[in-house]
Amino acid sequence: MQVELKRIQQEVGITFFYVTHDQKVALAISDTIGIMKEGRLEQVGAPSQIYDNPKTKFVADFMGANNIFSGRVTSIDGAGVRLETEEGFVLNALAGAEATRENIQGVCIHPERINIVPATASIEADNRFEGAIAAMIYQGDFVEIQVRLQAANTLKTITTHLDARLAQNHELSMGKQVIAYWSREDGKTFQ
Repeated sequence: MQVELKRIQQEVGITFFYVTHDQKVALAISDTIGIMKEGRLEQVGAPSQIYDNPKTKFVADFMGANNIFSGRVTSIDGAGVRLETEEGFVLNALAGAEATRENIQGVCIHPERINIVPATASIEADNRFEGAIAAMIYQGDFVEIQVRLQAANTLKTITTHLDARLAQNHELSMGKQVIAYWSREDGKTFQ
């Protein structure tokens, strides 16, 4: 149906207004997406812009960036931001063009952008945290893995989507110690 709707829209050359709560459908059939919150437009942009660069925590969460770290900026270097959370995590991310030290509220990362490997692996990354696998849910082409990270005396669970073959090759299992890592380009700030 998605392909057919796009074909009809292109054929007749008129604007379609499609309302949905299904993010995947919105990303697939839209040229422009508007995210609304309490009757107001929260963000408007191309699907890739909305997904990859959410401006607010609400948009990040709505578009599936369920790894959300709130905190304060400790340094800005060009487009790079260093953020420290109340739990003690220190994250490196990219800031949007309108972001300032004062208006950045946190960093979000989509699950498919986080990699995990066994704790014995040698990994250098902008963001690298040790943890243990708390849950694994097989989804066919990927495995949703929840990793419990520890900073100071606080635990935080993040979610990653790992290709099913990689999960099998790494022999990942419940309780296994792992390293979760991602590049600063994959972490996006929100206001």
